[in-house]
Amino acid sequence: MTAATERYATRAAFFLTLARAFAPPQEPAVAAAFREDLALDLEEMAGELGYDLGDAPASLRRAMAGLEAPDALLRLYSRLFLTPP
Repeated sequence: MTAATERYATRAAFFLTLARAFAPPQEPAVAAAFREDLALDLEEMAGELGYDLGDAPASLRRAMAGLEAPDALLRLYSRLFLTPP
């Protein structure tokens, strides 16, 4: 794989990860992955791509630490995206 192809694949994975993060959480495993893995995955891919995320990963970790209940992420998603303003 060439360097350019590798960069395109990493960029695609980065944006696919973000897209999945904004999809409705359907299963408890999704919430666990969101809480435990998302910030690290985004940091790793952003580092490879030269994206500066600033303190966003740390903020995400702090916010996700409060979502321990299995349906907490779904309730948060519903408040953000489904409830009329």
